[in-house]
Amino acid sequence: IVGVTCGMVVMIFSWSHYADRYLLRQSLGEPDALAIFSQYYVLFAATLVVAVLGIPILRDAIRGLASLRAGVDLLIAVGAFSAYAASVVAVVRGGETYFDTATMILIFVTLGRFLEARGRAKASEAIRGLAALVPDTARVLRQDGEALVPVADVRIGEQVLVKPGETIPVDGVIADGCG
Repeated sequence: IVGVTCGMVVMIFSWSHYADRYLLRQSLGEPDALAIFSQYYVLFAATLVVAVLGIPILRDAIRGLASLRAGVDLLIAVGAFSAYAASVVAVVRGGETYFDTATMILIFVTLGRFLEARGRAKASEAIRGLAALVPDTARVLRQDGEALVPVADVRIGEQVLVKPGETIPVDGVIADGCG
């Protein structure tokens, strides 16, 4: 929430900056007090995004480097943090800022990871639900008659009797009846 909220602030101020500079073709003279304030305001908001969303990605990138595996986290960290660092220098010395790039990279990656984790959790929940439907015991036909045994004790080749309304406890081939 902090990342998206501050990211929106960064985007709004960045777009207004780009509109002033490129769309309205204003002179590129000395910036006024409002422009300077907005740059520092965007710096503050982008710093919050980088601190909240970027630090975990940077930590994962460093772990990957420590184990000599360069992964996606390293690419994301290099892209986002280099855009952020270049923008900080640009605020101090003057020039183009790329806070919007740094924040949006981090927001989109974090949002993607959130959606992926949510999808995995729902899939795991569905699998657990399906597993709960499998009965614990099976009615096996043995030489001395029917025996109710745990599903784990059913051996390959044994005949399993399934009565009307019961759930089929194991995979197999229908030998008699209808399916």
